[in-house]
Amino acid sequence: MTEIKLPVYAPFEVIIHNQPTDCWLSLLGKVLDVTPLVREYKDKNCIKPILAFAGKDVSHWFDEKTGEIQHFVHPVTGVQVPYCPHGPLPHVACQVPSTTWRPLEGTPWWLDSNYMDKLIEMDKTMDENGIPDDREKMAELGIPKSFFVPSVSLYFNDDLRHTEDLTDDEDELDAEVCCTCKKDDEK
Repeated sequence: MTEIKLPVYAPFEVIIHNQPTDCWLSLLGKVLDVTPLVREYKDKNCIKPILAFAGKDVSHWFDEKTGEIQHFVHPVTGVQVPYCPHGPLPHVACQVPSTTWRPLEGTPWWLDSNYMDKLIEMDKTMDENGIPDDREKMAELGIPKSFFVPSVSLYFNDDLRHTEDLTDDEDELDAEVCCTCKKDDEK
């Protein structure tokens, strides 16, 4: 029987995943497991800022409206370039012109769905949403069934900054259901 890792994590659990072998980041309301990215860029300078912020929120690196990395006007070249105050990041272009520059092939890590969370469909069961109940498997291994009970964290989008976007017929803010899924096992 193959071992299946549980794919659901609550955002408050991010802080305990702060090692190169188990590295998560929180950004713009999402939780990303960037451990495969850390392995890919092991021993390279561009991974150091991610390791320094492992288990923490890095939303300040990104533009809230676009979801892209922050930019600033370079004081020497006068060109708008990515803002990386803690050093270079994987999948982020150079700040100054360089002969080593190459365009990025594929999706940058902060937009890659392999690292992101997903919404749950409320008319499906937990198994149908990809949230397995592994209590029987744990009982076979001698772990009490009550040690882990799969759960879904519900939260309400009651951020009052966005109330001006509501129309007259939307008198209640929508409830959202979110779980963070680790998809690197699905490859």
